[in-house]
Amino acid sequence: MNDVLDDFLKRQSGVVLVNLWEDYTEACSLMEKVMKQLEAVMGSTMHILRLPMSENRKWAEQFRVRGTPSVLVFRDGKLVAKFRGRLEYKEMVNKLRELGLMI
Repeated sequence: MNDVLDDFLKRQSGVVLVNLWEDYTEACSLMEKVMKQLEAVMGSTMHILRLPMSENRKWAEQFRVRGTPSVLVFRDGKLVAKFRGRLEYKEMVNKLRELGLMI
């Protein structure tokens, strides 16, 4: 894993969403809007990282990410879920609630 990212995840308690994206896809642009909405609502209780897939291939391979957009969900440094494809804001909130990560 990327050492900086690995260190970051180990230091965080709580929830971290890692958004793997590419700037040339419409789906990734739309997913970024969802990430911004989540950040506005959950900012103090959740960290959101944005990583370009092209610059983080080894890291993406480690977690078997095959396409973008993809969101990896970590809780206390451990991967608890992985979502692939564009999700609407309500879909993402529902998925996070199902995991017990949002009220």
